[in-house]
Amino acid sequence: MAEAMARAERDQSSVARTPEHQHQQQAPVGEVGEWCHDLRQPIAAIEAAVWAALTDPDVGPEVRCWLDRVLLEADRLAVLVDSAAGGVCIRLVDLSELLAEAGAYWDRAVPAQVRHRPGTAAPLAPVVADPVMLRRVVDNLVANAAQAAGSSGRVELTATPMADDGWMAVEVDDDGAGFAGKPANSAGLGLKIVQETVERFDGRVEIDSSPLGGARLRLLLPAAHTQQGMS
Repeated sequence: MAEAMARAERDQSSVARTPEHQHQQQAPVGEVGEWCHDLRQPIAAIEAAVWAALTDPDVGPEVRCWLDRVLLEADRLAVLVDSAAGGVCIRLVDLSELLAEAGAYWDRAVPAQVRHRPGTAAPLAPVVADPVMLRRVVDNLVANAAQAAGSSGRVELTATPMADDGWMAVEVDDDGAGFAGKPANSAGLGLKIVQETVERFDGRVEIDSSPLGGARLRLLLPAAHTQQGMS
């Protein structure tokens, strides 16, 4: 567990590495804005480290309970930072790079086999999102899928353009037990929080059965050219 947490802290230092495209909505400037920007990285590292620890099969129930509490408090702290920052920092995000980093990190951090599988040979259009919040959402979904898949299971992380060419789809598939016909709001994956997060940059979440046999969580994100009118 200690090794996984150390990897999480190291790997999360690259969470917000995105190309220097134009910003669609500027973060607040000045001392408060700088503090909020600086705080987001360690919060994301804490969350990723806790998720990595929670997927370790050797973690006992008492430690798991404390880790759940740490994750809850980290989420609350992230909300406070976002509020102080005046909202999300929207920019153009290189989706291929973000998912490749997330897939590589989680394949090392959890027993399940996690693979980032490009869904198309063509370059992916950048998406309009907050890069730190989007990485946090992807991390949460992959960690949940890894827990559902188990130590010998499979998780696939894929991104493809939608048919109408206006949205990019990020899909997280696993070969676990799935939701057994239960609706999304009873899946126990914190989907409400994920939905509320992606809605802040005009995205949405869908839930379905996976071709792998388990669950599929799909994030629909606006491609850059669909948001040219944003100010």
